[in-house]
Amino acid sequence: GELIPSKKDRIKNIFLNLHRSDSDWSFAADKFVQWCISKDFQVESFDNFVEWLDDDRIDSVWDFWFGYGDDFEKFADDWVSDEEREEYLEYCREHA
Repeated sequence: GELIPSKKDRIKNIFLNLHRSDSDWSFAADKFVQWCISKDFQVESFDNFVEWLDDDRIDSVWDFWFGYGDDFEKFADDWVSDEEREEYLEYCREHA
């Protein structure tokens, strides 16, 4: 039978499909997706997100990312690990 993709792979694919598309979330969330991709998903923040996200919400609207706008600091407070915070914010500054 077909291999069922892991939760992590399913979320990676969603990130890759959204990359460079105009999501309805927030600029800060879009940058988070791009940053994770640029790091080949080798970031603790991505692993934490995968762990946090319920399986039954993977394919639904990720409304928890709405409303940040370009408030990268607030997004980082909520979604980026402390060790990676500065790296994410630097990425946002360079690519905004």
